[in-house]
Amino acid sequence: MNIIDFRKTSLLTVAVLILIYCISCSKITSSDDPADVGGTAPGFTLESLDGSQVKLEDFSGKVVLLFFFGDG
Repeated sequence: MNIIDFRKTSLLTVAVLILIYCISCSKITSSDDPADVGGTAPGFTLESLDGSQVKLEDFSGKVVLLFFFGDG
């Protein structure tokens, strides 16, 4: 295999990998039922610091601010 064929093969391989990456990212970010801006948030349940379960519906009619912190 000469250097020109190697470069063409390498370029084609990189292009295919980039295409696969872009397609996989678009499927991850898409959702079947996206939330509307200003609409009602979907219900969820979280565990509080004391171990009790807290539901979003418990705060109906109140302002809720969620802060997610990740370490790692």
